[in-house]
Amino acid sequence: MQLNEELFHVGTLVLTISDNRSGTLPAKGFVMPSKNYTIDEKGDLAEKIYQEQIKALVEPQENGKFIAIDIESGDYEIAEELIVASHQLRDRRPESIRFGTRIGYPSAYRIGWRGQTQDD
Repeated sequence: MQLNEELFHVGTLVLTISDNRSGTLPAKGFVMPSKNYTIDEKGDLAEKIYQEQIKALVEPQENGKFIAIDIESGDYEIAEELIVASHQLRDRRPESIRFGTRIGYPSAYRIGWRGQTQDD
């Protein structure tokens, strides 16, 4: 069986996802073809497009949803799940360079847990 691996980029977090059942655990993210961009460049371009062209159109009414942005065209898709937004954008723009985040939040996902402290 040929292994189908894809890179998923969520902010600056990179996860390798495999369709091999004994491989890595599935994660929410989205496929991004490799071109001559670093992860930082992709993030910077996506942030610029979001701030200048998209933010005023989607916040606050879409807060909490996920957005996938094509960093070359500025086109985007919004969905309840990041993988869905990415696939919708990929279906319309197969060669897109996609970057995703959560609308109204500083990042798409948060790793870790902050429990209550005595001051809370």
